[in-house]
Amino acid sequence: MTDREYPMVVTALSDEDGGGFIAMAPDLKGCIADGETPEAAIAELHSAIQEWLDEARRLNREIPPPGALVAAKRAERTEINKLLKAQERLIKTQDQLLKDARKEIGKIRNSVSTLLEEQSRKEDRPYSEWTAETLSASAIGGVRRRAPLHLN
Repeated sequence: MTDREYPMVVTALSDEDGGGFIAMAPDLKGCIADGETPEAAIAELHSAIQEWLDEARRLNREIPPPGALVAAKRAERTEINKLLKAQERLIKTQDQLLKDARKEIGKIRNSVSTLLEEQSRKEDRPYSEWTAETLSASAIGGVRRRAPLHLN
């Protein structure tokens, strides 16, 4: 592999930063050069890349292939998209479970209400009176002996 295969990024520097241009090879951590013109910065970067590669070989360090950073970021983005889609599916499933639970609670409330009305009719008292007495007795911890509730 040659220094010409590595992607390069060239950026203009502000006057506050000294002006000129900075060039970098994103795949090679810390490999940066500068120059008065974009072409000069790129020419300096070619030298910097060659030095970076020579030093990595001398130190027996792994040398990333050209485009490795882009490939890694692409794989990362793909994984994030998969996770976002999985999260969206989970949220939809939770939403449906909540809707189903609310329906089931409504059915249970209706069934309990119907059973209470039937029990109050068996005792021959208005439902509101029977419910108020039952709730107030249980709210203050009182125990009233009643006939067992039959669910026939």
